[in-house]
Amino acid sequence: MRAGQPQGMLSEGRTGMPKEANALSKYDEEHSEDEERWILPGKSLSEAVLVVVHTFADDDGTEFVRIISARRATKREKQAYHKRCQT
Repeated sequence: MRAGQPQGMLSEGRTGMPKEANALSKYDEEHSEDEERWILPGKSLSEAVLVVVHTFADDDGTEFVRIISARRATKREKQAYHKRCQT
């Protein structure tokens, strides 16, 4: 994290959303009691593997993505991501 950067903010940008064609959202059944949550692993523009948790929201008929959290992937998540991308 850079000095002066807000805690929890990734240097990849405001949203931290992966910018990569192999990104594939997976439904997060375990944490979707109050709202549907999706887990999106993928690479950022700087090639960092990220995990973004998001939901879809609606504001007066306009659907948008609301980011719940974004972080760098753990070692295990990176391995699973790279394995998925090789197939």
